[in-house]
Amino acid sequence: MSRFKPEVRKGAILEAATALALDDGLCAVRLIPVAQRAGVTNGLVSHYFGTVKQLHRAVVRHAIHNEVLPIVAQALAAGDSDARKAPEELKQRALASLL
Repeated sequence: MSRFKPEVRKGAILEAATALALDDGLCAVRLIPVAQRAGVTNGLVSHYFGTVKQLHRAVVRHAIHNEVLPIVAQALAAGDSDARKAPEELKQRALASLL
């Protein structure tokens, strides 16, 4: 990636992590694969998102906000606290998307 504003770079990393979660599952969201997919260093992913747990939280929150049903369903199945706080209608649609 060339020079981008920090919020643009952070958004691109989050989009890469979300795409990875859609393709390979939420458990595949790790620093190295996300960095590779986003075309940035591992350190930059850590800089913006801290730990893998914080990265997962960001992906789940992003999925809830953007209604990315497969990720919301995975997070619900994993007992994620943010997913449990999602609107009931969204949780129902996410779970129904698995059928």
